[in-house]
Amino acid sequence: MQAGLLETLGDLFNADRKSGRVGRPQLAGTEREQLKAALKPKGRIALADVEKEMGKAYRRALNVKLIDIFAGAWSGVMAVAELGDTTKYPPGEKHFVPLANHRITSDHRPKVEVLVDGMLLVSLTLDVNLQAQFEAAVLEVEGGHIHAIKPGNCMATASVSCRGVPIATSSRRLSLPSEIELRPPFAIRAFGGQASVRSKPMLTLSGRDDKGRLVEFHVAPASGDAESTWVIGRREGRVDILLAHRLVSNAHARIRLSRARGFEICDLGSSNGTLLDGKPIGQDYTSLANARRVSFGGFEMEFIRG
Repeated sequence: MQAGLLETLGDLFNADRKSGRVGRPQLAGTEREQLKAALKPKGRIALADVEKEMGKAYRRALNVKLIDIFAGAWSGVMAVAELGDTTKYPPGEKHFVPLANHRITSDHRPKVEVLVDGMLLVSLTLDVNLQAQFEAAVLEVEGGHIHAIKPGNCMATASVSCRGVPIATSSRRLSLPSEIELRPPFAIRAFGGQASVRSKPMLTLSGRDDKGRLVEFHVAPASGDAESTWVIGRREGRVDILLAHRLVSNAHARIRLSRARGFEICDLGSSNGTLLDGKPIGQDYTSLANARRVSFGGFEMEFIRG
């Protein structure tokens, strides 16, 4: 951890533990009874054991590095994103990008799931929001990477809720060092060697796997293509976007981009279905123009447009 910098979202909440505002997701009464019934034949596994593991999963879901959130947001600023093109700005050239007063907003929706004998019995989606107000920052960029940050003062406000019920809040001024060196340097988000700010359409699917690790894919058409498609699934070698998740089918869904209709998605007859903002879709294409989230079986991802 950098001196003076809380490392993760979880640290941000834990720093306010004395306030008594830190909680964790709670099971509904019916869920507790269902789990008890499913665990009864197991003998040595009690509901308390499951709730303990759920608490660990909750903490892992908040194990998202703050500096990655900040650097990821800064890499999307046009003045920074342009420096990701190493053909124009090769290694060896240092660039300093000043940023005036600005706010970084980041939303995350990790899931805590309980499976017994492969059957999903409980699924809790966490709504995590972070807002960080920076007075200023100067970024040192070289070779398509952010190498160091000289931040100004920062006020961070964060919250976690589950099923509409707040379970953790934090609001504090971060005591940041005068300079933060990134080790390893943070790669400016790029696609095909180009910075993420571009004139042609681009869509990013972003989510987290069972261990809380970031899973992110970018889809953008090849130059001159009138229509492009990408198949999402878990069978390696047969799909364009590989999601190695137990509830994702071999060929689960397809995303299409056309000049006339923009980005669209359809299900490919998957076993566990595809949900778009919580609503199931079929094998006819559905527009992604206003969509925010998609669930492939049980693997949920957010759309980021660029």
